[in-house]
Amino acid sequence: MELLKDRRILLGITGSIAAYKGVELARLLIKAGAKVRVIMSEEAKRFVTPLTFEAITGHAVLHSQSESWASDANHIHIHRWAELFCIAPATANTLNKLSHGVADTLLLQTALASPHPLVLAPAANTQMIEHPSTQVSLKLLAQRGACIVEPIEKLLACQVQGKGAMAEPESIFWHIVRTFYKKEDYANRHLLITGGGTKEDIDPVRCLGNHSSGKMAEALALAGFLLGANTTLITSAPPHRANLPIARFSYTDTASLKRTLAKQIPFHDTLFMAAAVSDYLPKETFENKAKKKTLGASWDLTLVQNEDVLLDAAKTGIRCIGFKAETDAQHALSHAEEMLRTKGLQGVCLNILGEETTFGGENTVMHLITPQENLLLPPLGKLQAAFRILETFL
Repeated sequence: MELLKDRRILLGITGSIAAYKGVELARLLIKAGAKVRVIMSEEAKRFVTPLTFEAITGHAVLHSQSESWASDANHIHIHRWAELFCIAPATANTLNKLSHGVADTLLLQTALASPHPLVLAPAANTQMIEHPSTQVSLKLLAQRGACIVEPIEKLLACQVQGKGAMAEPESIFWHIVRTFYKKEDYANRHLLITGGGTKEDIDPVRCLGNHSSGKMAEALALAGFLLGANTTLITSAPPHRANLPIARFSYTDTASLKRTLAKQIPFHDTLFMAAAVSDYLPKETFENKAKKKTLGASWDLTLVQNEDVLLDAAKTGIRCIGFKAETDAQHALSHAEEMLRTKGLQGVCLNILGEETTFGGENTVMHLITPQENLLLPPLGKLQAAFRILETFL
């Protein structure tokens, strides 16, 4: 998806070692379809040259030596072009001056003149970030509507382990996308999404599992975040996208999934149960690895029916949307409708596996079933489908 197709983004780079990450951020924005122009402070030019950004964006970089009043390359007129101003990295000095309206550099003059949404990605030494002045400045800027992409903890360039490193470019990218996509009616929604599949131990090295990739659940969590909801993802799958700014919890088997759900359900209003929970469990598990010489030429593994995690969740009163994967196209709809009715769900997302859709694929074909209607979506990428699912059920 070209999530930022033809959006016009002004990217500010200030004097931090993290300036090099701004190059990757610019690349991500352009890859998503955005048009990007860059303004650099004089200090930033000590870390990355304007030529680097000009090669990435195809536009001249605005800085004190390139400012012109014969074009829009100045702190007033560039905003007639831009729709959003992102400063990444934003030094402690920049943050403190911004919060007090100081405009003694070209970049700060541009920020003060900007009427557009402001995204800030702080980067500084831990003590500078945690200094009371900087913390007050961050709160003031947030109160005025700026989106603050929190710095992360790692080994900083000053060889101190602590909070202060600029967030990764992917995380900043998704906050920028969210600024364009968020809707007011999602602001107070708290969405809980489960994904991946359970793995039920047979012995310490073998398990009973399934082919669920967790991609649809991750796409749902991301779509919810972009629309402005508070989203939490519970999954057994590894991340498919790097550095998503979403609360994430892991599980392995049915028992750990249930424990995590029990802790999270009270803080959410809607559950999207995309996790593939095993229908059966091994009746007996082995403390040590079962050996072929002990088991013999054949192994009769007895299974017992698993508990219904979704049914139990629905009984708590949370709104529940179930997911169902079927291979029998003739009876799939009736099975999904039965699931909707017997479990007291608000909806079911039915995926009929076949040539067009497979486990782990990038695209999906979904039936969205509610008590009132059955909507068949065309083949869509999973993030596109996620937006349609949220639009239907929320």
